Amino acid sequence: MGYDPIQLCYQGLLGGDTWAIEVTAAELVDFFDLADKMKVLMGDLAEELVDQEEFSCDLQTEQLKLSASGLPKCHHWQVQTVLGRRAEGIWDYGAVLDLCAALPEMRSQILNVTP
Repeated sequence: MGYDPIQLCYQGLLGGDTWAIEVTAAELVDFFDLADKMKVLMGDLAEELVDQEEFSCDLQTEQLKLSASGLPKCHHWQVQTVLGRRAEGIWDYGAVLDLCAALPEMRSQILNVTP
């Protein structure tokens, strides 16, 4: 994940081991907001579902879509751009755990805001 405010169009970068998507600053802000909401939703689902019960859920803004699916203890996240160009990427469960743990610090460092 990265941010370069000097760039004219795509200031942000989302990525995984084998993919990367350049995103606008607004899409990056949407990603942080959707990821925070998804973390809460995943916690709620984990309490409601049994370990072998699969789920799928989507959160979306006008610019970005964040989806989660799988088992409560083994799911993945998928991010898709909605406007203009089409791009998508998927984080596996291990990456989701790392991403969720790092979100507050990344938001603070990249966007210069306190979580």
